[in-house]
Amino acid sequence: MKRKIILLITITIMIGIATYGYYFYNIPQKGKGFTKMTIYLNWDKEGPYVITDREVINTVIDTINSGSRKNISKIIFEEGPDGRIIFSGKKKGVEVGVFSNGGNVVTDKYYIITGLNLDEIINKNN
Repeated sequence: MKRKIILLITITIMIGIATYGYYFYNIPQKGKGFTKMTIYLNWDKEGPYVITDREVINTVIDTINSGSRKNISKIIFEEGPDGRIIFSGKKKGVEVGVFSNGGNVVTDKYYIITGLNLDEIINKNN
């Protein structure tokens, strides 16, 4: 009986970890040591805008992570995202696509409704 309980707990934890990893695949995570956020807009014609303020970086990450998601495989875009945000630090960086108008984000798996005001973020830090 004790072995069955331990096995059940182990399987539950493994499923939880796998689900968490799938849900946040290629999405920046707060606390992962990101120290720089670089923004390129309008097909890389504008930028790079480099932001090193950790509070701003963490706010953007929180906004992305709390936005509602739609599976990218079920969406057909007339044109894809025209910008990108690159989060970097000591460890592996993360890059997401972003729409200059509206500030919504695209990852490998999701279209995320964020409503980021990129002009405000850029102007506040320059």
